[in-house]
Amino acid sequence: MHRRHGENEVSSMAYALEASLVSPQGVVLPFLTEFCENAAEQQEFEKQDSELKACKRLLTRLRKMFPKLRILVVADGLYPNGPMMALCRDLHLDFMFVLPQSCLPSVWEEVKGLRKIEPNERRHRWGNREQIFWWINQIDYDFREASGAHRRLKVHVVGCTEFWEEGGKQQEAHWAWVSGQPLTAQNVVNRCNRAARHRWDIEEQILTEKHRGYEYEHLYSTDWTAMRNWHVLMHLGHLVNVMALHTEGLMKKVRELGFSGTLKFLYESWTQGWMDRDWLLARCQGPPRLTMAF
Repeated sequence: MHRRHGENEVSSMAYALEASLVSPQGVVLPFLTEFCENAAEQQEFEKQDSELKACKRLLTRLRKMFPKLRILVVADGLYPNGPMMALCRDLHLDFMFVLPQSCLPSVWEEVKGLRKIEPNERRHRWGNREQIFWWINQIDYDFREASGAHRRLKVHVVGCTEFWEEGGKQQEAHWAWVSGQPLTAQNVVNRCNRAARHRWDIEEQILTEKHRGYEYEHLYSTDWTAMRNWHVLMHLGHLVNVMALHTEGLMKKVRELGFSGTLKFLYESWTQGWMDRDWLLARCQGPPRLTMAF
């Protein structure tokens, strides 16, 4: 990717869009990468690849890899737009996107009018914070697709006003999301606190990879293929590190086998069919159990 600085200076940058698995407990696992890259024959300053284009490719890959899995996509304020929400609907992906006041002005206009006649509200205590949730369901949103065709979607908007005390002063914050599913008093806390709010954990993961030991901003190579390969290998290493920190069973293996032995154990586990079929079937009969170490 290219960026011009002034008249004569041009810089080249490497961009990668990341999909991570996030949990309500704050565990974030690197999962899938889509690189932003221009075609080899493309002229230097023709319209370039972008994060939104890469996201469309990534979500399509994700659904192809897991055709029946229930997936909730959480993302920042770049993504609440007609084509992206329509793609999620077409791929049967649920979503919770941050909704800034500057996005979807027609939806915000509907929200402001409907809140006066549909006072959906729930109060919730979250740690030392008092939360007031509100939501409006089934809002019509019209947009034009790239083909020029008009399309209408039903979207749902939820907001949260949060109060807490810090340094002897009362603090207040406001949040809003556009949701792929209707909100109710029963699901609003889980969708906001246990899903959408954990988008910030992905930002923390990126900071860790850039500045806390992985040094992602360092130029390890000028060869694009080598850079991509290094990125994927580093993500695999990050995944193993996070699992070792949080998975009780793997922590026992690290103590027993050491770091190199654990890597060998994981490699053999992923590449060899050594698991006993009857043992696996017997385990599938009981309730699922995942023990995390914090």
